[in-house]
Amino acid sequence: MSDFAFIQSSPGRIIAGRGPFRAAASRQKDAAAFFISDYFLSDPSPWKHPSHWQEMAVEDLVEAHPAFTRPVIHWQTPDRRLFQSLFSSAHFSIEHEGLKKAVPVLFENGSFEGSPDALMAWLIGALRFLPPSLRAYGIVQGDAGMIGASPEVLFEGAGQGYRTAALAGTRPIDRAEELWSDPKERDEHRMVVEDIVLRLRSGLRVDIGSTEIARLPGLAHLFTPIEASADGEVILFEEMVGRLHPTAALGVFPRCEAGRRWLKESDRVEPRRQFGAPFGFQAPDDAAICLVAIRNVQWAGQSIRIGSGGGVLAESIFENELAELKAKRDQVKSLFDLNGEGR
Repeated sequence: MSDFAFIQSSPGRIIAGRGPFRAAASRQKDAAAFFISDYFLSDPSPWKHPSHWQEMAVEDLVEAHPAFTRPVIHWQTPDRRLFQSLFSSAHFSIEHEGLKKAVPVLFENGSFEGSPDALMAWLIGALRFLPPSLRAYGIVQGDAGMIGASPEVLFEGAGQGYRTAALAGTRPIDRAEELWSDPKERDEHRMVVEDIVLRLRSGLRVDIGSTEIARLPGLAHLFTPIEASADGEVILFEEMVGRLHPTAALGVFPRCEAGRRWLKESDRVEPRRQFGAPFGFQAPDDAAICLVAIRNVQWAGQSIRIGSGGGVLAESIFENELAELKAKRDQVKSLFDLNGEGR
């Protein structure tokens, strides 16, 4: 099967591109291309130009990849000591290096029976059941790939205007209203809003919408829409990535040398790879969408992993953060029916 990538453009609609892909440092003028890199944007050629692309219904993508049986997956419980190390280092940077927030990530690893193509087909089959609050995306290259359903849009729009949003603060769906009264969750969300606005205000007009609760399958988050526009100038896709990634929802706050050092050091403990990275697409008419690559399943050969991240503040409690990360991974397992339960 040839390599391919896809991203959800609107409810029920998918943009899919087939390989072989031509990788480049910049997008070819008037061409369609996917923007796919790792968390630290270290790929010198992040633009992947497909040999062929089209917009289609999600059902058409599913029918092109029929799945027959749920994959058998042998999950390994993440090491608490690993997260304790990340949690402690985040607290140290908050107490001694001026950070107010840091976001460690933790992965649950496993192995699966059957072929990578069968796993891919099963994950694609689950896309038809996604709620409209999530955006599907994915890339498959040989026997490796990543397929996810992100609740977080890094930006969307074209030319002189883009939409983005702050999504931070987490509660189980049955306790969603607690988000309004929990100081830790409200502080975490405020930092994400402040970080985005600070990054956009230089040369752009910024409008901040009203904060509300976004209710997703199993989880709820605080959500604040934000719009940025420029009069008479075109805002390039790469400029928006550079301004926004990584937001405080998946990085650190404030953005500073100590924060960048913490992110690099934590990555040596638990490599993020593509988790939390920008995953986008730009059409020939420059219309663009870029998601934050979270809530995904990654595989290579017979290995599989699911990652989750959570904001650590001065008042964070280790057990609470560990439970939040598990809830996010369990949400992914439920979305893609990987836990032995029905949808």
